[in-house]
Amino acid sequence: MGTWEKVVTEGNQVTKGHVQWYYYFSNLATINTRYAERWNDDFGIANSVNGQITSTNDTSAAHWPIVRASRIMPYDATITRFQVNLEASGSNGDVDIELWKASKLTKGTNYTSSQAITIDHLATLTYDYDANYGSSIMGNSRAWYEDTTSFNDTSVTAGDYLFVCVKRTNGTDGSSYHIHSTVCYDITH
Repeated sequence: MGTWEKVVTEGNQVTKGHVQWYYYFSNLATINTRYAERWNDDFGIANSVNGQITSTNDTSAAHWPIVRASRIMPYDATITRFQVNLEASGSNGDVDIELWKASKLTKGTNYTSSQAITIDHLATLTYDYDANYGSSIMGNSRAWYEDTTSFNDTSVTAGDYLFVCVKRTNGTDGSSYHIHSTVCYDITH
């Protein structure tokens, strides 16, 4: 899901856009396993990217699981913000929310499912379950918001893919996380 609007700033026309992911009742069952939304399931997550990415230093992966977890960027753009709202509903454990970019595929080319695609880790936000967030009106649930404007790379080319991986790094129950991630970007004319 994505939208955009035109904004004129000091004589320069900038189109502001965003793309979102919403992981609903996400079960992060296995510690240190990466999960991502599938493009054919608006709310479900799968760990199919996990076998492709072992660390934030990885630079290539089989294109099929990555593309299925991605949003295609329609324009050349500059990423300006990555923001996350997370609710832990009865679950516990810290969660890394990672923003990744994958290079666009070549038009007209048939790719095998294991053919490599270039990937680049852009940013990570970390939810700390044990931090003192105060009481919640939702019982055992905890709500958290964080954002960043600091990235390893901000440039996106039309046709590149963006995807978000989530990974529980500790705790005993990963059964119910709601994670809403948004990437904001600028298109300068």
